[in-house]
Amino acid sequence: MTTELTRQELTRAAISERGLVDKLRELQRRARAAKTMLSPSTYLDNPWVRFGLAATVGYLVGRGRSESQVLGPLGRQVLAAAARGLIDRALHPK
Repeated sequence: MTTELTRQELTRAAISERGLVDKLRELQRRARAAKTMLSPSTYLDNPWVRFGLAATVGYLVGRGRSESQVLGPLGRQVLAAAARGLIDRALHPK
């Protein structure tokens, strides 16, 4: 036995489908927004995070340890330059 949907039932189905599509779009929008906010690239957009990283690197490079470590003088200068660059970027964002 086949039953045909009435016009009213079709309209209700279309309204329900449209509502579901709208809800799905909203969920996808929220998921994109959350993904953007939680991605690691947005952490470095915060000047305080960059400043903290630069200060930490500067502290670790600057605290006088013995020269028998892995870094050596060249590695120290590279890290110091990177720290200066991070501090400059934190203080003067683009």
